[in-house]
Amino acid sequence: MSWTEVVTISASQQPYGVSREGCWGVRHVDGRWEELRPWVSPSLVTVVQEEPDAFFARLRAGLLEAGLDPALAETFPVRFSILMGLAWNSPFWQAHALKWVEARGDEVEFIVELRELAARGKTQAIRHPARRLARRAEREVGPPPSS
Repeated sequence: MSWTEVVTISASQQPYGVSREGCWGVRHVDGRWEELRPWVSPSLVTVVQEEPDAFFARLRAGLLEAGLDPALAETFPVRFSILMGLAWNSPFWQAHALKWVEARGDEVEFIVELRELAARGKTQAIRHPARRLARRAEREVGPPPSS
């Protein structure tokens, strides 16, 4: 696959790009590109530090600068970043990921992770918003199955 670098993410300035086929990938230190999936690059979680609008504006600008269609920004798999943030063993990343879930209205997509954080989050500041978002999702899909 041929890759075009579009944007750097995190303080380490890890390059992310898109292939001709429209797949998003990350360039590792050794120069090798790899298609994005959860946990392929720890820097992917740092996306949730930015506000969604700011991240997508930066991504669209990078696509334009690379001569690519800025609409490709909407295909960036931010769900991987959110998933990583929700699962990270740190209230810092969990809190940022919860903000993205709420801002994007993705409660249903992450209902399992939200229920887990609502029950076992390390801090009240994590458990309460996770519970609120999980309840919002349950209004759409129903309560969890009984054990």
